[in-house]
Amino acid sequence: MIALIDGDIILYRCGFAAQSKVYNLSIPLFGGEIPKFRYKKDMMDWLKEQGKEKSEYDVSVDTIIEPVENALNNVKTVLNEIKSFLSNKFGEVEMEIFLSGKTNFRNNIATIKVYKGNRDPLHKPHWYGEIKEYLKDVWDAQEVENLEADDVLADTQHDAPQLESTCIVSTDKDLDQIAGLHYNWVKDQLYEVSVEQGIHSKYVQILTGDSTDNIEGIPGVGPVGAEKCLEWCSSVDDYEQAIAEEYEKFFTQTKKGIEKSNEYCMTWKEILEETRRLITLGEANSERQT
Repeated sequence: MIALIDGDIILYRCGFAAQSKVYNLSIPLFGGEIPKFRYKKDMMDWLKEQGKEKSEYDVSVDTIIEPVENALNNVKTVLNEIKSFLSNKFGEVEMEIFLSGKTNFRNNIATIKVYKGNRDPLHKPHWYGEIKEYLKDVWDAQEVENLEADDVLADTQHDAPQLESTCIVSTDKDLDQIAGLHYNWVKDQLYEVSVEQGIHSKYVQILTGDSTDNIEGIPGVGPVGAEKCLEWCSSVDDYEQAIAEEYEKFFTQTKKGIEKSNEYCMTWKEILEETRRLITLGEANSERQT
């Protein structure tokens, strides 16, 4: 068994676990001790209990950074736990860890919206660089240029000689478009995606888009609507027909869709193709010609 590990998620989750925020309140003339809060929700609940309006207080936020050793130990603990869990299930386990590189082919594809443009590129753990080097030096993590770690995991599992010879280890639901074993180490869930389920998952995302990655899809179509559109499909040809019909109908027959098509200066076919390429995982997708 080869565990195909999404190193990006390990890096971010273990890195942020080694730092925390402290919310400090300043309330003039408050007649009592004002507590400090680790979570904003707790602070807001306390302020509500005190009957304080926004104009009556000020907030400052401190970031507490633990030593780098703590962050690296978080990584070691998680990876050892992943290996232990899978070893108990499947016997000997080899771990392959992948990290996204600095370049990404999807940046050149996305014209409707900036790919992942809704994310703050500076929002990284304090020990980001140190953790990445630790993963590469100690755990032999591979950093892949022009691709995301997801693409490599997808290709490797897809090309595996046997369906259960690999297991994708990630918390990213996007990878559910890939058949085979999956392990969500945060939820401690091991599950298998069939070929049919993987195909269905991908086409649902082509319709809905992916707000996490700033991919629009068809505006107004959510998971429930997408499922309804695809409920009759039993083959790839059916799925292709279904998504084509939905894209054509929205972008040529609805006022909002026509306005967006004009705004983008794209036909419905071009909008569909861009969305498909952004959603679909794998290296071959990066080499297709537009």
